Amino acid sequence: MNRFHVHVAVENLNESVTFYSDLFGMRPTVERPDYAKWMLEDPRVNFAISTHCGEAGVDHLGIQVETTAELAEVGARLRTAGRSVVQQNGAPCCYTKGDKGWVKDPQGLTWETFFTSGASTVFGDDAMPSGLNAAGATACCAEEIAVFDPPMCCSTGVCGPSVDPQLTRFAADLDWLRSQGVKVERYNLSHAPGEFAANAVVKKAVEDKGNECLPLVLVGDAIVSSGTYPDRDALARLAGMRSGVQETIYSGAVAELVAIGAAIAANCEPCFKFHFDRARKLGVSREDMWRAVATAKGVKETPARAMVALAERLLNPGKVSQTATRAAETACCSSEEKPSFASPASNGATSASCCGGGTERSAESASGATAAASTCCGPDKASDAIETVKPAAGKCC
Repeated sequence: MNRFHVHVAVENLNESVTFYSDLFGMRPTVERPDYAKWMLEDPRVNFAISTHCGEAGVDHLGIQVETTAELAEVGARLRTAGRSVVQQNGAPCCYTKGDKGWVKDPQGLTWETFFTSGASTVFGDDAMPSGLNAAGATACCAEEIAVFDPPMCCSTGVCGPSVDPQLTRFAADLDWLRSQGVKVERYNLSHAPGEFAANAVVKKAVEDKGNECLPLVLVGDAIVSSGTYPDRDALARLAGMRSGVQETIYSGAVAELVAIGAAIAANCEPCFKFHFDRARKLGVSREDMWRAVATAKGVKETPARAMVALAERLLNPGKVSQTATRAAETACCSSEEKPSFASPASNGATSASCCGGGTERSAESASGATAAASTCCGPDKASDAIETVKPAAGKCC
């Protein structure tokens, strides 16, 4: 469930605490010399006041979410509405830390969406990022961007005998720019020569320098790039946006997912237990942990599949095996399947572990774990592995 958030800048904190405590019928949930917060249930509001926000009055509004999935959902809705969202991850704010996105509505009112992942010993910054004002509330007021390509089959980069990565990257960047509300037009000299002749600026550039000046990128009537395709960050600046690249998406939760995948790839059981426990404390969903495991599993198994496929091609020339077909069709990181674990009953394994011991179980599942023989392939069900591992003491790495 989401919680509405209001942050008010005040001049005298003590007077304001007394006023709002009387109004809400309760003392602040959090109270510091420069900050106070009421977590109200009726209405469900996170109401905060502080002396950090400059001019007295409502500083910003927001929506507090309870999971990172909800944070992504709200952010997606904002982008669908045509807003430019500035991301902050792992930032200390109001004696807490977490991930948040900042945006301005059409009237210029600042909103934040945020997920709190822990406490902080410092107030931090509960002001909007400096880039938000520079970015503007939206790209709706930016001038149209027009791209004039040299003669080619198509502008996607996927035609012809090989893929042109520069063109596919640029096409994706233009699609992203359109998703931010920027009007983008693109013309190919092979398919739309009339557009080149009709634009006086482009026509003169081609007459003076020939096709060597292409591609041309125009903002309004001004040439801003010639002979090369700008990257996403440059396109965003041309559109009047702060940046096309987020400052970082590497939050604490992302770090734990990376560590879980690395533990799978390294066969490090203590590492997996430790980072599994950390991820749970940060609110990472089991589904996301499974995705990290599946990705690591795919990367880890790809060399083995490739070697088996190579062996079969050499030993059985002219015969395409199922293994070779599987290796050719499956990308190392493309699988969304959850890793499968064979059970002792199904594979006929003996009670001895070929990999040096079974997985340590929690007290709740110990009786169930001892009923099955330990194997190198883990428990019978993949979900049991996530449900029953006991966190390792201390930091594994």
